[in-house]
Amino acid sequence: MKKLIISGESFSDPFSLSYDPVVKKEEKDGKIISTLETKFPLWPTILGEKLGMETINLAMAGVGNEHHYSVLLDALVTEKDIGLMIVMWSGVQRLDFELETAYNNEDKILHDQGKLESNHHFFEWEAVHCRQNLRFRRYPDQSQVSKALSSNATDQGWKDTIRETLKNKGLFTERMRVKKSLRLFYTFQQIMKQENIDYFQLGTLYPYPSLWPEPELDSSYGTGHQEMVETILDSDYYDVMDEETFLGWPLVTELGGFDADKILAKHDPTRKTNRVDGDVRPDRPEGWITDVHPNKLGHEQIADFLYDEYRKVYA
Repeated sequence: MKKLIISGESFSDPFSLSYDPVVKKEEKDGKIISTLETKFPLWPTILGEKLGMETINLAMAGVGNEHHYSVLLDALVTEKDIGLMIVMWSGVQRLDFELETAYNNEDKILHDQGKLESNHHFFEWEAVHCRQNLRFRRYPDQSQVSKALSSNATDQGWKDTIRETLKNKGLFTERMRVKKSLRLFYTFQQIMKQENIDYFQLGTLYPYPSLWPEPELDSSYGTGHQEMVETILDSDYYDVMDEETFLGWPLVTELGGFDADKILAKHDPTRKTNRVDGDVRPDRPEGWITDVHPNKLGHEQIADFLYDEYRKVYA
């Protein structure tokens, strides 16, 4: 069976708390089987079933584009019978670090020893958000949560130090973040073409930096978003991206682009029917909803969109 291999962030990661993830473990034939379950199937699983492919989901919530590029490149080397690769890119404000020791390292060690089989990742990456930092994303298995909370996984002060140092030194600015991601986009495209692998690229939430639902709702981000638009437009990569396989290129609405969030918004501009929680948050600008992540219907809509594009481009 061919394999559908995907990477992305919280729109794609079953560990995202929006999907009520639960890890269940059982012993079978002398091996631990660790299964991640969610309250509804996510778009990678739905799309894999529609395509008749085995789904390998490498997405991880909260991380950035270096993670997505790296894990797919690794999979290209280690996996056989690849039928389709899809990357759903994150916002450009995230600076990624691969961890020497996974947060749930006990499971990872057992997995590497062949004593544990799983359908989920092992929290092997972290990210500094150069706009804001998020607290540690808790591992849903409660025994792992208690261990994680007593470890350095909850010490997020180092992220603030890195972010402030970069800011004070004028490093990793808005324009430089965009340029770094554009290079990853183009490199991924060229590798896929060279290896003759069917693939798609798509943004998750662009405008910069992951505003929900539109940039004009919070003027404090206006400068950063405008710099992103200008950097994409002025970039040497603007005209060399394959618009047939980079769905929604050039990402931002001002340049005629779109992303996964806008695919959902096209189905329902009110963001009520296809989001986890479409209620407006009273403490945010008007229109800023409580949980923009796709619900069951939203994931079905994303899967349908990608399936239709696959049939047009590759079938």
